[in-house]
Amino acid sequence: MSKQNGFVPIRRGVWEHLRDGRMSPLASLAFIYICSQADTRTGIWKGSAGALVGELGLLPRTARDVLERLEHGDYIRRFLRPGERFCYPILIHKFPLTQGEHNGEVVDALSSAFSNGCLDLKYFPCEVDGEVHGEVNGEVGASQRRKEKGKKRQEKKTDHPKNDDAVFSTASLRDKAKKTLSEKYPEEATLIEPALQMIEVRAHNSNCNPRTVAYYLAAYKNLKESESDWQVVKHFAKSPQSSDHLSQVNSLILKAEAESKRTGRDVIECFHELRQNPHWHEEIPRGAPC
Repeated sequence: MSKQNGFVPIRRGVWEHLRDGRMSPLASLAFIYICSQADTRTGIWKGSAGALVGELGLLPRTARDVLERLEHGDYIRRFLRPGERFCYPILIHKFPLTQGEHNGEVVDALSSAFSNGCLDLKYFPCEVDGEVHGEVNGEVGASQRRKEKGKKRQEKKTDHPKNDDAVFSTASLRDKAKKTLSEKYPEEATLIEPALQMIEVRAHNSNCNPRTVAYYLAAYKNLKESESDWQVVKHFAKSPQSSDHLSQVNSLILKAEAESKRTGRDVIECFHELRQNPHWHEEIPRGAPC
């Protein structure tokens, strides 16, 4: 199926996941790109981290992290075989098929498997989480289903008149996130505060205003999954610095990643080498993007 024209089916829930922090802006971009390149008959994208590097201009490590987080979040399932270095099948969970033998069904990537050298794909029937393919195609009963969904949404609003997070200021959201993280990770008590500072600096540099506790929790998890980011958090736990200095260090991480890509050396090694320059903070423009 040609992917040079037509439309891409994107679930509106992606934006909710972006707002509450379950999905980062970069992961959202990558996910939408993957959906746009998937086969409309199977929901499979033949790609890799290298493909995202070439198409979206990501650093290799960043591209690998994005794919891992999308898989951990159950947005995709990768079928990467050991030793395989080129493009491989990546299946998009809940991708609505619009052509082929299973037209009208939805991909169940989590139940699909790879056996005997072949993909054994599984599918949901037309209805998935209350969303019916017939609504798109205008089949009989679509209007009634929309009314029923509208009633359910109204009942949900009545049961929960306000999102508690919405009435909190950034400071109170931060306090709630700190309390939740302290209860969940008591052994990381000294790391939580510098991690939250790092999250807020990066959000500010990305013109993003955290609006939910879930944003902080998801961002904290992402920091822990990134070796270079977590090393920086540990460094600032030992020697706290100002937010402006932390912003410069975030920029230095990007510089270290670029150096790692150019030389093939480890990112942490490049980071520490760059920091040995006594004037490193003067070489990074104030407010550089992170």
